[in-house]
Amino acid sequence: MSYNILSQKLLHDNVHLYKHCSLPILKWNYRLRNIMKEIQRHNADILCLQEVQEDHYETQVKPSLESLGYHCEYKKRTGNKVDGCAVVFKQASFSLVSCHPVEYFKPDIPLLDRDNVGLVLLLKPKLEKGSIRSGEGSRINRSCIEHSLNLTSAYSHHSSKRGRPEITTRGHSRRAMTVDYIFYSPTSRDTSLNSESDGLQLLARLALFDEIDLHTISGLPNANNSSDHLPLLACFRMPNLQASCEYENRF
Repeated sequence: MSYNILSQKLLHDNVHLYKHCSLPILKWNYRLRNIMKEIQRHNADILCLQEVQEDHYETQVKPSLESLGYHCEYKKRTGNKVDGCAVVFKQASFSLVSCHPVEYFKPDIPLLDRDNVGLVLLLKPKLEKGSIRSGEGSRINRSCIEHSLNLTSAYSHHSSKRGRPEITTRGHSRRAMTVDYIFYSPTSRDTSLNSESDGLQLLARLALFDEIDLHTISGLPNANNSSDHLPLLACFRMPNLQASCEYENRF
């Protein structure tokens, strides 16, 4: 699951964007209850959370997630920012091998001249699990980024109902758009060996809205959706996990 939960300070700093909302539904404690209900309902093995305000993380978000059996890692944004990102995972499903925070700020590079950060976690699956509900996602800039990673998006970015673009947020221009993604490394079939290579097989994903749907729920946030972003959720199968189990069980 990947979810930008909307930092309360950013909400206050940009309150003009939320004139369509009544004041009670913008209060942090109201929003936190809805956000935690959303997380519990989807019950993901891995959560990637953005715009997590540091003080709220330490006093409320982290304790709430730990009470649900999650291990939490956090990285605050650089500069004078008060929010950051968190990657959390179910301790019953994974063990942590390593965690590496990343700071992207580069003052003379237009794509990177902002206080963005990331977290890279290496996790080891616990062997009884064969599929994961995941949020290996992040927001990206639409400028060109080149890499050699074999990644594909879990989403088609077009609604199957109407053929219209899927949306994940309504941006500062008030135009609905997609800026949140879940990327993964897919399996590929080796026909010579009649086997699948390392990677993940996408089994299902949580449906997203298009702009027409967004109007029917009174925009974002609203009384039930307490962020200005929608959560993304994908379920993956790990084809080589069974082979790994059989190998490790011999020793």
